[in-house]
Amino acid sequence: MGEQALEILQLVATSIAAGMQIEQLGEIELAYPTFTAIVGLAARWIIRELGIVPLAPQVQSLGRAYIAEWERSEA
Repeated sequence: MGEQALEILQLVATSIAAGMQIEQLGEIELAYPTFTAIVGLAARWIIRELGIVPLAPQVQSLGRAYIAEWERSEA
């Protein structure tokens, strides 16, 4: 991260100060490609992994199309 670390830390610190929950952080539309987009990516990954937000059947039926372009692995 190096020189871009301040960009990420500022977003995270502001989110904490505002008392945001991970679900709210994951809903923020951040510009891509930017280093701050990493925060949104990580928040959405955590939400999915922990099953915090149940997805509507319509969204579940989308499968991998639900994830953002940069979240897709080519594997």
